[in-house]
Amino acid sequence: MWIVFFAPSAAQATLPSLLRRFSFTSETSGSEQNTLKQEKMKARMAAIGPTTASYLTTRPEKFQVDVISPSPKAVELAKAIRSFDDVTVGS
Repeated sequence: MWIVFFAPSAAQATLPSLLRRFSFTSETSGSEQNTLKQEKMKARMAAIGPTTASYLTTRPEKFQVDVISPSPKAVELAKAIRSFDDVTVGS
């Protein structure tokens, strides 16, 4: 599962709801959070552009942005995610 953020303001508005439902690969962990994470669906983060990626990585949770799209075009985002999946999952 991939969740894509296109702007810091969108991330700020949607993260509270998303954090209740999803576990991201690099949330700050504590024993209570780990228990909660086991009940959540796992997701990876992608960002469109470095500004959005920076916002996510500098939050208190220190999220890991797995993919940063080189442009806001859907085809470029899809290529970047596909490349990541090919490397991490194997082709």
